[in-house]
Amino acid sequence: MRLFIRIKNGRAFQHPIFEDNFKEAFPSIDIDNLPDGYAEFIRVAPPMIGPYEIYEGVTYEWDTDKMKDEHRVRQI
Repeated sequence: MRLFIRIKNGRAFQHPIFEDNFKEAFPSIDIDNLPDGYAEFIRVAPPMIGPYEIYEGVTYEWDTDKMKDEHRVRQI
């Protein structure tokens, strides 16, 4: 299932939403030709954490023309 996210000032705004919910909320938007202010979103599974690592969270970052999860892991 595809995900979409709203963009404000070049950054992700709020959280990604599933395609069906997006279509229901924005019926006039063509999901294959998104206007400025919207982007497709790629969900990335969190990494496996090793014994000397701490998971610090996730942010949403650009990956070419789509947004995706960017997981932050810190070594200890």
